Amino acid sequence: MKPLTLPMLLIVMLITATAGCSSVYQFAGIVVDGQGIGIDGAQIVLYPHDANKPESTAGQETLSDGTFESSWCCTPGVKFFRMTVSKTGYDDDNRIVPGDERNIRVVLSRKNKVSE
Repeated sequence: MKPLTLPMLLIVMLITATAGCSSVYQFAGIVVDGQGIGIDGAQIVLYPHDANKPESTAGQETLSDGTFESSWCCTPGVKFFRMTVSKTGYDDDNRIVPGDERNIRVVLSRKNKVSE
């Protein structure tokens, strides 16, 4: 049994070290219009602030009351994230949020219609 002890110890140490190298960040909040009414189906995209915008812009959508919960996985040590909120008919909202922020409030403005 002793020859098996060292490999098992190394495996446990490797798993422990690897587990410490990843993190899951949780975000939550609400997206509302200028009158404070929740916006259904707004797209939330989050990524580390110093990274390029992901090619896939699929993100979390807000619920019918405008609330959302989203997460980012497996990038350790990130303190800030870029967050883009978009919805057809509204101007996009771009901001930087701290990791694990759970009290985000986004107010989207309606796009101005240009008269021709």
